[in-house]
Amino acid sequence: EGHWHYGDRIGHESLLSRDGRIETGQATRVTLAWAADEPHHYAVTIGEFPRRDPVEWAIKLAGSVAKDLQRQGLM
Repeated sequence: EGHWHYGDRIGHESLLSRDGRIETGQATRVTLAWAADEPHHYAVTIGEFPRRDPVEWAIKLAGSVAKDLQRQGLM
C-alpha cells in the first residue's frame, strides 16, 4: 500500500517471514496485470538494480555523445 514508483525503495514483509519483520528493497519491475474475470493488480519484483562499472558507464556515455555530434555534422 502507499505511493511508490519504479526504482523507489519500499518496505515489504517477506512471504516466508512469520515474525512480521519488514525488509526494504528496490522496485526493479512493476507490471499491471488484468484479466476479464479478475480485478486489476500490480505485480512487483523487488530486488537490487545491477551495479554498473563507472568506467564502463563513462565510456558508453562518451561514445553516445560522439555519435550524436557526428550525426549533427559537428564532428
